[in-house]
Amino acid sequence: MGTIECLLCGNKAQIVEQNYPGYKEPDRFSICNCSFCNTQFSYPRVETAQLYEFIYQHADIVPGYDRYYKYKNVVKSIKHPLKYLSDCEEAYWAINDALKYDSKNKDKLKILEVGCGMGYLTYSIHEEGFNILGLDISHGAIEEAINNFGEYYICTDVFSYSSEHKEEYDRIILTQVIEHVEDPVKWMRALSFMLKKGGKIIVTTENKTIFPNDVIWQSDLPPVHLWWFSEQSMQYIADQIGAALYFTNFSKYNTDVMGRFISPIDYNQHRIFKDGRIQVIENSQSKLRNIIKSIPFAKYIYRKYINPFDIIFDKRRFTMGAIFIK
Repeated sequence: MGTIECLLCGNKAQIVEQNYPGYKEPDRFSICNCSFCNTQFSYPRVETAQLYEFIYQHADIVPGYDRYYKYKNVVKSIKHPLKYLSDCEEAYWAINDALKYDSKNKDKLKILEVGCGMGYLTYSIHEEGFNILGLDISHGAIEEAINNFGEYYICTDVFSYSSEHKEEYDRIILTQVIEHVEDPVKWMRALSFMLKKGGKIIVTTENKTIFPNDVIWQSDLPPVHLWWFSEQSMQYIADQIGAALYFTNFSKYNTDVMGRFISPIDYNQHRIFKDGRIQVIENSQSKLRNIIKSIPFAKYIYRKYINPFDIIFDKRRFTMGAIFIK
């Protein structure tokens, strides 16, 4: 199908699909794969500001974003909202896991959540005693956040803000944000500029690493998501900004959360684009788990004796947690 310059690393990328459906009909995009940095990306790039404003205005009914609307409404009524969110989705679990090492110094740390949206995660972290500010470019989202949670939010873009806040923050949080960004390396450099020495950028995003190479896309439809990153992609970005890098170990999540069947986001099934059409795939462990869940006694045996050994050594999830250290 041809080649194109990789928009992340500049090497030659293969066009693997030329008619991939977009988030809004009748838009279509090419999906490209770079084997050098193991990154998938969509092309061409289009303006998305109006699309995001529309999504935030109608978040209560937009598929995928309606759960954010739910979280916004729920967290204020919960005693430990960060724990609640971390039980809901693996991305929030990864954030909570990264911050637990800072629990003894929370009053001394300064945190920035970039791409805070409607503000419920910023609020939940603030309720744990952290000094945190939420930042987003969406006027509608920030207005909603301030009205619901208070004045610790700001509406601006990363590059304008970073130029005036050199080495100010100890932690910067990006939850399911980096896949939306036009130029991730440039963006991460701007964030690193705001970090103190030894500070961390905590990133979550969908993980390409765990899927077979012939899967075209397992992420929100473009242009909502522009990228599908692997661990190799994150290492490339870390090298470009001069940061050390390590990844979240999800072993405890896999045993504690999946073993109790309490995750509200059902990862048993995955929508993928393969062989020219959207398909739903289900892995063998998911099929087994669904059968067992219908048999009470078998479910008890599975929870107590089989499941912990089945997944305890699995450190990965469909979401990746990547921690960049300056």
